[in-house]
Amino acid sequence: MNDLNVEFDQHDSELLASENRFRNIINKLLSAVLVIDHEGFVRFANPQAEKLFGRPLSDIVSLPFGFPVFSGDTTEIDILKRDGARTIAELNIIETSWEGSPAYLAVMTDITQRKAAEEKIRFQASLLDNVRNAVLATDNQYKIIYWNKFAEEFYELSGNSLQANDLFALLYPGDNISQQLKDEIRLKVENSGSWEGELARRRKDGVIIPTFTIISTVKDSNVFLGALSISLDLSERKLAEELASRLAAFPRYNPNPVIEFTSNAELSYFNEAAERLTGELHKNHPSEILPSKWQNIVFNCLKTDESITAPEYVIDGKTFTWSFFPIVEKQLVHAYAFDITERLNLENQLRQAQKMESVGQLAGGVAHDFNNILTAIQGYTDLTVNTQSLNSDGIEYLNQVSLASNRAANLTQQLLAFSRRQVMKSSLLDINDVIEQMSKMLRRVIGEDITLRVNYYPNLQSVRGDEGMLQQVLLNLAVNARDAMPKGGQLIITTSVVDIDPLYVTYNLEAQLGKHVCLSVSDTGSGISAEVLPHIFEPFYTTKALGKGTGLGLSTVYGIIKQHKGWITVYSTLEQGTTFNIYVPIDSELLTNEQQKEYNSLVKGGSETILLVEDEVIVLSMVKSILIKLGYKILEAQNATSAMKLWEEHKKEIDLILTDIIMPGGISGIDLVEKIREKDNDVNVIFTSGYSIEMVNNTTNFDNKTQFLPKPYTFKSLAKILRVALDN
Repeated sequence: MNDLNVEFDQHDSELLASENRFRNIINKLLSAVLVIDHEGFVRFANPQAEKLFGRPLSDIVSLPFGFPVFSGDTTEIDILKRDGARTIAELNIIETSWEGSPAYLAVMTDITQRKAAEEKIRFQASLLDNVRNAVLATDNQYKIIYWNKFAEEFYELSGNSLQANDLFALLYPGDNISQQLKDEIRLKVENSGSWEGELARRRKDGVIIPTFTIISTVKDSNVFLGALSISLDLSERKLAEELASRLAAFPRYNPNPVIEFTSNAELSYFNEAAERLTGELHKNHPSEILPSKWQNIVFNCLKTDESITAPEYVIDGKTFTWSFFPIVEKQLVHAYAFDITERLNLENQLRQAQKMESVGQLAGGVAHDFNNILTAIQGYTDLTVNTQSLNSDGIEYLNQVSLASNRAANLTQQLLAFSRRQVMKSSLLDINDVIEQMSKMLRRVIGEDITLRVNYYPNLQSVRGDEGMLQQVLLNLAVNARDAMPKGGQLIITTSVVDIDPLYVTYNLEAQLGKHVCLSVSDTGSGISAEVLPHIFEPFYTTKALGKGTGLGLSTVYGIIKQHKGWITVYSTLEQGTTFNIYVPIDSELLTNEQQKEYNSLVKGGSETILLVEDEVIVLSMVKSILIKLGYKILEAQNATSAMKLWEEHKKEIDLILTDIIMPGGISGIDLVEKIREKDNDVNVIFTSGYSIEMVNNTTNFDNKTQFLPKPYTFKSLAKILRVALDN
């Protein structure tokens, strides 16, 4: 019996020791722990329970638990403390034994702060419930606890599917997010406060949409409670950005200068074209290329809300027009510049052509009526001379009247030629033969101190024309050349064949497409001034002394060539001589589209860099257009000084120099090339000039790196000589 008691005492002692160890463990837990017997009474409570219930342990132990007890359940319970405060706890029930009897272990964790944080998250998210952005709120495990209405539409999921879903699974459909990126996002959200970035989502219909997501932390007393994710569809924004980019590119890449002004008339923006033009005009800032009083124009634009076009503005030989447009709502003004130099040149050509046409009609009418009067004068004079009643003095007087009327008749014939009303006897002609037959007469006309040189184009194609009229053209030009060379010189006549292309026609209103014979007549005389040059074909216009000329010589030439469906160009510089280029069509039919395509297919371009030097703005623009179309890179200058500066800056890039010979400023194209070749003797050069090659050869030596291209030249001829020069 005593042995049995010893065994029971030993068992009780071990059980007591075990329960004591259990109590010590429970007492150290952060959660409140209660031991509840099967009748529902609390048999034990740890110190945390006292804190959770806000009551002393004596008010907890031996009293009913007060909440349903079901093993294995996790539930939330509301606890009312003695002071009236409300606590929310998460309750977990575990079956155990206590003092040898079955019991329940109730583990309670205070989740009051967490619930408050979740409510805070819900409140914050609910503020965005009507926003067209997908809003998700998560707990501290990134499980979704709230979403706004748009999130269901955005993620194409119902509310049930969103509940407790993993945030990353939604942001990265297909669970293709790497653990490394997950960790990176979590680190930023929990430590730095937020993460943001662009993502791409594939909708159920297969369309990929760009999205932008911000994930922000939700904390309470530096304890991470959850996250708030806001995602927006970037599709419309991307389209808007693309549109804005295109709109921004409009002023940036506009070939014309674009400048923006603030309400204070300060320059807030200028595009690359404005900057480039500033340099071309040798100015330091775009404000220096603006028209005068531009500040007043800016103020008036904003004041009246009306666009204003400034008067034409001429700078460095170029004419510009500026248009100012107000943007009142932003208090800005945009200004656009247009170089109208070429347009004005073409308008001048048109006005001159119309003027010459009107003068021609007048001259023809006057010549016709005057011829009738002269016929009567001549007839009655002849009748009177043949009467018996006149003495010798009377007959002499009438003979002088007859001579005067004959001279007047010659003048009217010239007027008829100018007005293109002279009777034309058309036949097929070889202009080489016409020149050959006239050469002896021309030598007698120009005198011994002037040398006549003729260069015939071999196998020249025939033109349809009047031989007598073309002889008259040669004679009139030779007489003019002789008068321009009183101390002697050279008269050079050259024939060639040119194929006029569409681009050339756009810069010369009188030109026509197709193949033409070009008859060039050059002299080394005194030249024609820039003021006189536009008037030389007008009838009765002359710079010769009284009695030395009628002013009808060049008018007659003009009329005859127009009657032959051709045109004339003139190049002249004082003390440098003059060249007349006369174009007569070989074939009156214009090039067909097929011929133009064939023509263009024969043209070969390149990618080399060319220094283009040309003082005539209209020619510079034309040649630049050709070079760009051929694929070349261009550096352009309007005089030798600017060209020399460009050479110094880009000499390693420049493959060829294409320069006019006669230029303003006292430095010719030849001088420019000589200076450059002192530093680089291998540079390729193409000289251009309206003068003949013989006149050029008097001033420079040509070698295998020097070519000559006579003006005017066509697309095809320029393309061909460029490749010859560059491929040597």
